[in-house]
Amino acid sequence: MKNLLFAFLVLAAFSCSEDLNPVAGCDVDNVFDLTWLKERIEDSEKSEIGRKYTSLHAAQYGSQTVFMFMNCCPYCSMAPPSLYDCSGNNLGQVGTDRIDWEEITDFEVIWKSSENECIFD
Repeated sequence: MKNLLFAFLVLAAFSCSEDLNPVAGCDVDNVFDLTWLKERIEDSEKSEIGRKYTSLHAAQYGSQTVFMFMNCCPYCSMAPPSLYDCSGNNLGQVGTDRIDWEEITDFEVIWKSSENECIFD
C-alpha cells in the first residue's frame, strides 16, 4: 500500500502544470497559466489513454497563436484534432471546417503527457 501511495505522489508531482516550462504567447508569459489550457491538461492526465498518448502543440494560424491537443493512440479511432485560440474557443477541426494543415505554421510540441509513448520527429 505504501508503494502505491508513493507511486501516486511521484506521478502527481511530475504531472502538475506548475512543472511545465514556460511558453510565451497569447499576450502572457506562460500559456500554461491560461485556465482553460491548464484544465484540459489536467483532464488528459486523468485517463490511461490521455496519460500515454496526449500531447499539446502550439502553432500559428494566420496571425494568431493556436493550440491542438493531439493523440497518437495506435488502437484508437480518432477525429481530426480541433484548433483552439488563446481564449479556448474551438475554431474547428483541422482538415475539415475549412482549416487546412498547410495554413498552420510554426508547429511545435509544448507539452507531453506524463507517460507519453508518442514519437515526435
